[in-house]
Amino acid sequence: MDDRRGIDRNEETAAPHDALREVLGYLNFSGGKRDVRFLGRLNQVWSDLDPAAPVAALHARLTETLLQVKGATAAFENISQASAVVDLTLQKLLPAYKAFHSDLLFHLTDTDFESPFLIGCMFEAVLSQGEPWEEIERITAGAIDQLNDFVGYRPVAVLENGRKMEIYPHERFRAPPAYMADAGVAHGRYHDLLTRTIEFLRETPEDVLEESHFNLARMQELCVDVRAH
Repeated sequence: MDDRRGIDRNEETAAPHDALREVLGYLNFSGGKRDVRFLGRLNQVWSDLDPAAPVAALHARLTETLLQVKGATAAFENISQASAVVDLTLQKLLPAYKAFHSDLLFHLTDTDFESPFLIGCMFEAVLSQGEPWEEIERITAGAIDQLNDFVGYRPVAVLENGRKMEIYPHERFRAPPAYMADAGVAHGRYHDLLTRTIEFLRETPEDVLEESHFNLARMQELCVDVRAH
């Protein structure tokens, strides 16, 4: 049995308006737990946004749709959480995250921070902080701390367990995911390259993959180290 089937399940797409409703449904009810269906739908919505300013376009699209669905169903009778999380993530957390990493990621442009799965991770981080949503400083600080989970290569090895190492607080960051299992390849700069690469790996003979100790079905996430080297 080929266990690689279905690894890119975002091929199954919903109508654009339905995808927006699903994204908003997650934002309105979730506590921040990882949901690949949400990430897949967010990626789908992203593919239809203005590539020159996707975050601004996403904010406008989500806000507009949220007002349209308000009160239409029991699920959207109260939209306070989704409304707050959209603003907190796209207008508060994203600028705060850029400012926090102004030394480490100084070379990046605004659009380099704007990728669907990274924004998805930011939504998760904000939701994980919980109410009250008016506590902007607490939420942004907690979300940044949650996002900063990657150190990457450095001259001195970092041992997460055992001997403690002093790490510069701003050295950890969230490497933008370019691929997530069951959510697919993120729309953006690397989409076409990674899509074809994954297709190539699917077509690669099993014995070759085994010799290279690589199992595509076990690849949960592929990220880009965006630091200057």
